[in-house]
Amino acid sequence: MTKKRLLVCVAVLIVMLLAVVGIDALMQKGEKPFQKIEIREASVKMLATQELFAISDVDALQAVLNDMVVYEKDDSWRQRNGINYVLMLVLTDGTQMEIREGGSFIAIDEIGYRAEYKPCEKLNDFVHSFVKTN
Repeated sequence: MTKKRLLVCVAVLIVMLLAVVGIDALMQKGEKPFQKIEIREASVKMLATQELFAISDVDALQAVLNDMVVYEKDDSWRQRNGINYVLMLVLTDGTQMEIREGGSFIAIDEIGYRAEYKPCEKLNDFVHSFVKTN
């Protein structure tokens, strides 16, 4: 009887653990906010120097932004020190959008979100390599 109880307890613990992992996975489901936009024009403003650069390859920028994954809103991006540029986009419908990125945070039109780190890093690399060559 003791072995049977132990097996039942282990089974219950496994089911509870799977439930917690499943709920966490559902809560961490991210969104890709840039997949439905079409960029007509883009520029980047470096905050340290106030220099403004027009981005000529908007298709490459669009591809980088399409990989961006955001999670819950998080306003703590305003206290972070890693944001050193602002991307300014004009979409094909005339809408304007500003994007700021810093580590695992992204702000879209002044609304901050936690974001997946790798796509943020890719965007940061894109912007800095573009500025270096211009």
